[in-house]
Amino acid sequence: MGDAGGRSLPARAKGAARGLGSYVGSRSLKQKALGAGAGAVLLSAPFGGLAGAPPPGPADLAVGEAVRVGPFEVTLRGATTLPYVGGVVNAAETNRVLCVLAEVTTVGDRPEYGVTLSGAVRPPADGGVVAVGEGGDFPLRGSDGAAQAALAVVSDGAVESGNLDRLNPGVTYTVVLAWEQEGSWSGDSVTVTLDGLTWVEEDSIGLMPQRWNDLDEPVYSATLPVVPGLLTVAEP
Repeated sequence: MGDAGGRSLPARAKGAARGLGSYVGSRSLKQKALGAGAGAVLLSAPFGGLAGAPPPGPADLAVGEAVRVGPFEVTLRGATTLPYVGGVVNAAETNRVLCVLAEVTTVGDRPEYGVTLSGAVRPPADGGVVAVGEGGDFPLRGSDGAAQAALAVVSDGAVESGNLDRLNPGVTYTVVLAWEQEGSWSGDSVTVTLDGLTWVEEDSIGLMPQRWNDLDEPVYSATLPVVPGLLTVAEP
């Protein structure tokens, strides 16, 4: 349970263990390789050889493609806008709600918090999302201070009132991730980025053990079409 829950995320811990075993088992060979490598780096220094490699970007994710994000299997379906989502995002009068439609299944054997999922989905930078405190009654703030998605259930194409707090294991939910959006925004697509999640067995100070933690590293990115009329608001 210790990986970041992705389609092909690097197994850093396994790689480190293999590297250590190789070093202990054939130290003289490793020393020769290190010496040759150091010489090559020094020779290439005037041409940028000492510069660190750029970090890999998030993998492209297609609409309808299922991927693992921590304990969740997530499939993004599209996006739309709604005037409000009752009890979840009550936008200012001049604004609306950006909704990303997804299917989510908790793969593990225990319920997971809805905020664990919504916290791993970054606000679309190209979606006109209103910063926390600038609009109406936006309930959530991410760890970096940015607007965190609210999470609501979709039933028969309609978004129900109320926030989805828990996702039970083995159940596939149709949900929306919702943000308040500027009323002046116009566009036909939004970019949705998913962070990796890693399992924390023991907390260093013992306050929150056995939980999923956001790596704050984007692992997937999808461009979703904004489809008018994709969803409706359920009547109370």
